[in-house]
Amino acid sequence: NAEYMGTEPRLKKELVKPLHRFCIVPNLNPIRMIRNLKECQPIMSNLEMCHKVLGCLCEKFIKQSETQETLSLKMHYLSLIIKSCLDSVNSDDSAMSKLLKMLMRVHVEDNGNQFPTGQDSFIRAILKEYPYHTSALYNQVARPLFFRAPEETRTPALSVLSTAITGSRSVFAQEGAPSCSACDQRNPSLRCSGCKTAV
Repeated sequence: NAEYMGTEPRLKKELVKPLHRFCIVPNLNPIRMIRNLKECQPIMSNLEMCHKVLGCLCEKFIKQSETQETLSLKMHYLSLIIKSCLDSVNSDDSAMSKLLKMLMRVHVEDNGNQFPTGQDSFIRAILKEYPYHTSALYNQVARPLFFRAPEETRTPALSVLSTAITGSRSVFAQEGAPSCSACDQRNPSLRCSGCKTAV
């Protein structure tokens, strides 16, 4: 991109390790990912740069000779999570907390189960912005989320995305470990202390 033709590096040296750690975390729950970002000052101080770099990687992985659709979709997802934080930071000091509270919204269904309406809408909006709709992986994800028949059971967007990217609905559910009901972080209680604080 012409934007990066100058002498300035796309990513500052001190951001390489923090951004790499952010990208390889297996828990794709947006609540957990945003809380991870809040605790990482180097990324929080350079949100726009990190957003642009992950956007470039999304394009690179889909357009290179050996296409890596999984990495392309994941970089898009992570890039827009960072963008949501950037938009919040540019809004007001309490916007990040408001974003987390929105993501924690649930709907109690007739059978008593809780459906994560907040994070579901958030993830769906991110996936709709993925620019490569001809991708086989994207269509695998889009079909149960956007083209579900009325009689089909509604599947949480996080489950669909996690299956496509990591191969399992939830790394913690697969291992049978108890986890926070909001952010999926391993925790023996209903909600971890960070999510209780955010409510």
